[in-house]
Amino acid sequence: WIGSGLLTGGVVPLFVWCVFHLFLWPLCVIGGMILSAFGILFAIEMHQDFGKVPYYEKHLVETIPFAPSTQYAVI
Repeated sequence: WIGSGLLTGGVVPLFVWCVFHLFLWPLCVIGGMILSAFGILFAIEMHQDFGKVPYYEKHLVETIPFAPSTQYAVI
């Protein structure tokens, strides 16, 4: 998303401007819309995932087994 937005809205118009001295403002608008869509979708995903347990923590053991009769705590 970010790469295609930057390519469409920045790199291609800059290349065309340097070669042909022609400014392609529609491509800049399209690139801006792609980057805006990415920002909106990213914000929605972050809002939906807020407060959930991350994937890598789901499979961790909740408590570490401790047997006070055979083990003692060391600080």
